[in-house]
Amino acid sequence: MRALVFNGAWDLAVTEIPEPAPGEGEVLIRVIATGICGSDIHGYTGKNGRRFPGQIMGHETVGRIETLGPGVPTSSGLHPGTLVTVNPVIGCSTCPACTGGQEQRCADRQVIGVTPEIQSAFADLFTAPATNVVALPDSIRAEIGALT
Repeated sequence: MRALVFNGAWDLAVTEIPEPAPGEGEVLIRVIATGICGSDIHGYTGKNGRRFPGQIMGHETVGRIETLGPGVPTSSGLHPGTLVTVNPVIGCSTCPACTGGQEQRCADRQVIGVTPEIQSAFADLFTAPATNVVALPDSIRAEIGALT
């Protein structure tokens, strides 16, 4: 599959990489559109030092579910073909902030598109925790989902 890989400041390249597979509790999403956030620009220019060679950025995205990973309950309302966007903040799920529904305050949070180990949405496909995936109505134009 294709991915836009950050090779260093001012250097992005479309590269063929293996398709990801969803792990436990994850969803594989086929990307329709991904916005370019200010943090992506700062990463691309090297201004903030938070991007690393080999990283795939992109976190303002919309796509359709391709596959559910093991452990994603059918009661989640997520299924292949569902139009979705993703909350890019992944909390630890155990600290007071996370258990209080404020993952954005988690001291150990990871951010899709920022945390280098997480392949993100400047690609044909990416995985995300099912708990971060938000179903969208099919009645909206799909690209609008990248703005949510």
